[in-house]
Amino acid sequence: MTSELVVSDIDGVLLTDTVDPQDNFDALRFLKDECNIQTTVASGRPTSLIVPIVDIEALTGPIIAENGGTITDIYGNVLSSTPVPDKAKEYIKEIHDKPDVGTIVFLPTEYPDTYYIYEADTDVVEKLITDFKITSLIRTKDFSYFMSLMYKYTYSKIVVIMKKEIKHMPNPENVNLCQSIYRNTTYFDITADSVSKGAAIRQIADKLNIALCKIVVLGNDYNDISMFELPVGCKIAVNYQDRLPQELRQNATLVISPEQVAGTLRQIATLN
Repeated sequence: MTSELVVSDIDGVLLTDTVDPQDNFDALRFLKDECNIQTTVASGRPTSLIVPIVDIEALTGPIIAENGGTITDIYGNVLSSTPVPDKAKEYIKEIHDKPDVGTIVFLPTEYPDTYYIYEADTDVVEKLITDFKITSLIRTKDFSYFMSLMYKYTYSKIVVIMKKEIKHMPNPENVNLCQSIYRNTTYFDITADSVSKGAAIRQIADKLNIALCKIVVLGNDYNDISMFELPVGCKIAVNYQDRLPQELRQNATLVISPEQVAGTLRQIATLN
């Protein structure tokens, strides 16, 4: 197999608490600079929380943010964005007062550094701010006011953050609900039905004129399933904290630990 593009998730793959992330980015840089393989990342994070934490010199881009809702260049300039439909906003009205909902967040396309947060649980909000180092935010406990903001702006993703780790949420009609787990907290990302990391990879592959069979993907969580459903050349599942979803394990070409990511990336060059 000749690889032309490597697409990696960030949290739980390139960034973990057991490995120096620079080792992984150095491996991506090796593929880019020494092997002429294009490299990028696909994350549930918004671009404003991707660019500061990645080594952009190790990437060619485009970057897949918000689970595919937004695609940017490596500097965060938006190339395409798919807005959340009104159906998703109606769904938020239905579930905002459920006992396990801790907070609801969206990030307007017009103001990509300012987070709008409905505060159902103060502890969850404080943890969110600390974990992701969010500095510019508008937070409110007034749900009616929060909904007025949701209808005022456009954005690619709504995030519902739970008070604890749970496995399921009611599935909204005609929108995409995607689960991920970060530091023992469950995040449910709500996007347009057409949005996924897999769909974004198809879009990028078409733009770059790269056949899917020449793409390598790395992932570890539920929001990576759509990447592993593609007919790509190699699917590498990273079993971080023994949380690897069965859907990834079943479709994986290879299952590795976080400590093996850098070495496995470098070995991609030997397959060419």
